Amino acid sequence: MWTTITTDDVKTRLAAAEFAAYTTRALGAGQTDPLPDITAQVVREVRGHVAGGGNVLGDGLTIPDELLAAAVDMIVFRLTTRLGISVKDDRKTANDQARTLLGQVGRGEFKVAAPTTAASVQAGAGGVTVVTSRTRQTEDMRGL
Repeated sequence: MWTTITTDDVKTRLAAAEFAAYTTRALGAGQTDPLPDITAQVVREVRGHVAGGGNVLGDGLTIPDELLAAAVDMIVFRLTTRLGISVKDDRKTANDQARTLLGQVGRGEFKVAAPTTAASVQAGAGGVTVVTSRTRQTEDMRGL
């Protein structure tokens, strides 16, 4: 099954006060909650690895359930680093493990479930033509 990452998914990894601090503090004039942008970045990264591993992508901004925890770990890590404070070792480790898992997905070493509804456009679809032979062409360059 494929799912969309929600704010509640991220809140499961953070205390309420911690979540509020990461999403509302250290904002400059005109800045808004960084969570939607960070989430979108992580979702695109996850989907890129999924497609790179030869998997069919799900519709919209969904990701495989098997990668939800890894994606949330990456989001939490990115939220914590934006404040310029030291990040707990367990969060660094979780982020590193998430990135390792995505690498395995991208290499086809970790399989994910096929989506119920596939995206109408798949990554890399129709972009490459493989040429299997060439006709050799030579020119006479004598006299130059």
